[in-house]
Amino acid sequence: MDELQLSLEAEARGRMEALRLKKKLEQDVLELEAALDNTNRARSEVEKNYKRYNQQMRELQVMVEEEQQAAQEARAEHSAAERRAGQLASELEDTRSQMELMEKEVKTVQIELHEAVEKVAELSTANAALAAAKRKVEADVQALNVSELFRN
Repeated sequence: MDELQLSLEAEARGRMEALRLKKKLEQDVLELEAALDNTNRARSEVEKNYKRYNQQMRELQVMVEEEQQAAQEARAEHSAAERRAGQLASELEDTRSQMELMEKEVKTVQIELHEAVEKVAELSTANAALAAAKRKVEADVQALNVSELFRN
């Protein structure tokens, strides 16, 4: 009976230990389920963030490509503007050269005009002198005609 008593006590202790282990395992299961729920929520949040970051990255990539395209177009426009500026500078230099030639021609024409005006003045003076001489000669001829008329 002592053995039976001891066996009962050992069985009771075993049951108590099993119950204690059962409660501990149940508590561990509850804690693991809570940890699993937390992990699943965190994983879900990470997936949402991942998708959001991927979307932002795609948007940024599009923006980068647009900026690169705009920069390339700006470089092309700049290059075209530089070529045009070079052409305009060349045209300006040609125009300046032509203007210098025209200024020289204007000076030459002004000199020729001044000479022509002087020549006209000389010829006008000579013409006036000749006209005066002609009038004198005509007056003399008329005077001779009149005196010859009185002699006759």
